[in-house]
Amino acid sequence: MPIRVGVLHSRTGTMAISERSVIDATLLAVAELNAAGGVLGRPVEAVVEDGESDAATFAAKAEKLIAKDNVCAVFGCWTSASRKTVLPVFERHDHLLFYPVQYEGWSNPRTSCTRGRAQPADHPRGAVVRVEPQEAAALPGGVGLRLPADRHAIIRDQAASLGAEIVGEEYLPFGGTEVATS
Repeated sequence: MPIRVGVLHSRTGTMAISERSVIDATLLAVAELNAAGGVLGRPVEAVVEDGESDAATFAAKAEKLIAKDNVCAVFGCWTSASRKTVLPVFERHDHLLFYPVQYEGWSNPRTSCTRGRAQPADHPRGAVVRVEPQEAAALPGGVGLRLPADRHAIIRDQAASLGAEIVGEEYLPFGGTEVATS
């Protein structure tokens, strides 16, 4: 009887270009495990689901993988939005999510971050720079950063500790392409 694991990433939608290589890497790891005799003599079977670059779809597919497909763990999610949306599913079923990228650090016992152990403030630290007012005035459009909302909270704290002021924040919906200056 195989050991079933879920693979939950986007094969379609905005994030598919980023997540496809993670699907391939996970399937390669499963193939390597099986070529070496599996785990405790049992083959590993990957059940792949498409999160469709949509947080709600990720949650529905996580539910399916756990409740219907009976996987023992899931390797998946790429964005903070997808990870945060699936966590209640993993908590309810007492299952484990292996998340392949660094994240903001607000840990959860159902999540294992498989890439690095950076502290929350380490991610945007290099993005917060001290710009003197006369220098900022010379920059076309000021200083702009493109980061997830959770990281903006960290940047606000860091900027305040430097005596800097955030003069505006604008957020696009995930996958949004309509950008205009205000």
